[in-house]
Amino acid sequence: MDKLTLIVVLILTSGIVGGVGNFFRFESNLEAKGYNLVKSIFLGTIAAFTIPLFLNMVSSDLLEFQNAPTDYFVFVGFCLIAAFFSNRFMHSIGDRVIQDLEKIKRKTDVIEEETKDNSEKVEALVEEQTDGGTVATKPQKLEEIKNEVPAEVADKIFESFQNEKYKFRTVEGIAKDSGLDSSETKALIEKLEQKNIIKRYRGRGGKRIYSLTD
Repeated sequence: MDKLTLIVVLILTSGIVGGVGNFFRFESNLEAKGYNLVKSIFLGTIAAFTIPLFLNMVSSDLLEFQNAPTDYFVFVGFCLIAAFFSNRFMHSIGDRVIQDLEKIKRKTDVIEEETKDNSEKVEALVEEQTDGGTVATKPQKLEEIKNEVPAEVADKIFESFQNEKYKFRTVEGIAKDSGLDSSETKALIEKLEQKNIIKRYRGRGGKRIYSLTD
């Protein structure tokens, strides 16, 4: 019998035995019909099958059974307790799982917010190879931009590239600094790129980043 089959057999057996034990906990069940017994066994089996989840949640290596056969007896003990107190145990596990999911969601939200806040710090994410080009911002570029787009728009775009915090810019960052619509900014950036006024690079993850050309 392989390990997985043995674990399933132990869980089923423990669930049934623990469920029967739970049934006999209450004297009122002695006069009850078979429904209560079947219910106790069923809930006990479900509770026993949650033990692997519980052990994983507490970072236990018991399921590796490195100290067999002792670990098997300990595992059966956990399953019996879970089955015997099936209602309380499953409520406890359910609450713990919900709390963990909420923590993961909060952590994910924090990561997403930090990623959004730091999206402009792309120089740390730029690939080492940028086709050998240097990226200097020259005042004459402002005049070149004005030849392609309205003067007030050109000023905003140029000022965005003059931000000393960032060596490279994203469309989102340019739109944020200039106050322009993202789709409008993207169209203008593509136009300036075609005129070789700005140059596009590729950051890690394939994200497009831009800088004024030499």
